[in-house]
Amino acid sequence: ALLDVLYSIVNPVQKPYNSYVFSTYSALRTAHEERDYMFPALQSAFDNTQALADSLRSLLHNIHHFYQSLQNRNEIRDLLTEHFDEYQAQVAARTYHPLKTVDSVHRFRPRILGILRDWLQDADVMELLVQSMQTHRPGQETGEARYEIIGMIQYIIDSLEGMDSFLREIDRRNSAYSRASAERIQYLLNTDRGVKGKLVEILKLAPPLGERSAGALTAEMAQLPVFRVGYVDPEMLYTDPVRKKRAVREPLVQSGAASAEQFTSQAQELLERVNALYSRERIIAFILEQMKGAAQLPAARLRLEETDDFLRTMMAVITAEEQGVPYGLAWRPEDGSVEIGPFTVPAMTFLRKEDDDGGLATGV
Repeated sequence: ALLDVLYSIVNPVQKPYNSYVFSTYSALRTAHEERDYMFPALQSAFDNTQALADSLRSLLHNIHHFYQSLQNRNEIRDLLTEHFDEYQAQVAARTYHPLKTVDSVHRFRPRILGILRDWLQDADVMELLVQSMQTHRPGQETGEARYEIIGMIQYIIDSLEGMDSFLREIDRRNSAYSRASAERIQYLLNTDRGVKGKLVEILKLAPPLGERSAGALTAEMAQLPVFRVGYVDPEMLYTDPVRKKRAVREPLVQSGAASAEQFTSQAQELLERVNALYSRERIIAFILEQMKGAAQLPAARLRLEETDDFLRTMMAVITAEEQGVPYGLAWRPEDGSVEIGPFTVPAMTFLRKEDDDGGLATGV
């Protein structure tokens, strides 16, 4: 018996796949409808569930075995034979395909779980199961029989509910193997299998030229008229930049030409001059003066005599939407622009707003 076990391990026999899920459902449904031979049906469902789990583990191992053997196949003929004659015929057609189509776990699982949960919740059914078990196992105590029956039912429920992750892993490995097999075939088809390609493979495995390590392969390579070939191109003139270390610098010394108080007073004076030149009141007065009492001021009528006038116009555009400004702005991008002396401004129109009395606004 021990030799038989060892021989079966070394030379595994491909067992035909059985419809474990359908057999489980068929036995449980018959017992549930007829209320007869209930314990044998439960025992059959329990055995089929265990066999299904073992079959799925074996399927997962077989896919992994074929995936690992891909790298050992250097001939397209051997790779095609392994993929179609062995994997497709012995693994996919016998186990994987029936599992996904005929004997689908997702198809029969809800019905099996429904029957088993009804049995657990029905005291009369549990009593029939205990009696049926005691009939087939004389001398079995009622408490032990009930405990074993509940354990068998719970095992079936847990196995079927937790089988999704196992099935996803099988699908993932099957897809990975099919993709890797196709990529391996494509690689072998694109590889030069002639004398030149084989010579390249030999040179890839050869030791580097000039290596002084002792060895039979190195001694044999030294006898061959093999030399290294190099090419000069513009990229060879490039040298990697050398990073300079960051030096510790002293902070800049403040110039003594002017004191901090003088610098602050000068900066304040500059700000006051800018505010006086481009203040809100100056901008409003500039636009109202350009309007000369008119309700509209097209951009073509603007008088821009110096750069400050151009800057005031731009500030007027920015402040046109502010509250309290006595004018608005009408501007469409498709109208383009107009030339006013050396300046170019959009073809916009300033519109005087009405005051609270219905007249034209005159200022702030």
